[in-house]
Amino acid sequence: MNYKANFTNFLQSCDEKEKEIKALKTIIQKKRKSLLDVGGGCGSISLALESLFDEITIIEKNGHFKKNYLNSKANVFHTSIEEFNTKEKFDIIIASHVFPYLDASTKQLVMTKLKNYLNDDGLLIIIEMTKIGQIGYIKEMILKDKLISTHELIKKLLAEQNIVYQELSIKPKLITQSAEDLVDVIKFFAEKYNGHYEKSREELIKYVSDKLYVKEKNIYQMDYINRIMVIKKN
Repeated sequence: MNYKANFTNFLQSCDEKEKEIKALKTIIQKKRKSLLDVGGGCGSISLALESLFDEITIIEKNGHFKKNYLNSKANVFHTSIEEFNTKEKFDIIIASHVFPYLDASTKQLVMTKLKNYLNDDGLLIIIEMTKIGQIGYIKEMILKDKLISTHELIKKLLAEQNIVYQELSIKPKLITQSAEDLVDVIKFFAEKYNGHYEKSREELIKYVSDKLYVKEKNIYQMDYINRIMVIKKN
């Protein structure tokens, strides 16, 4: 499967985006003028928030998602955040699961760039997965090494820049009908690990079969925790 297929498979198997959108609506609270959605993917977040903004700008370098935006008011740039430049300022910037795909050498620069794109009373909202619970164990199984989560790296970046932030958690559930299906979904989390996933597949299936089967519901369920970090411009 390609990235789009893996991502679609993931979205269909969990309630992550539903919980993220609910939390984001609580954070944003009122209608704003402009949103910048960094790494907007298929638009699962920005299009769900469309009624809260007069203007929406989306950065998504994967061209497979072009058709998702055809009937929206979004202005879409098919490029990376590193290459994207604008003089425009935004009321809300959302970077959901973006930083894992950035090179280590550019994470700090991107953090500064996003903060500079905020209006004076704007909010930068960063969403990242923690390594708490089953997902951390699974990723370490894939990597054959200890995992440093992107959430931990972001906290370090914010500390280095003396950036104050508020943080809340959401707890998504990923549910499938078989251990093999759940392991197929997990592939989406492991795409950047350069082949480690395939080497761990049988071990993953055994772990899911032994540990993640919910007998009373006849399902396989993986729970994990995402952190939403909210940064004010001033």
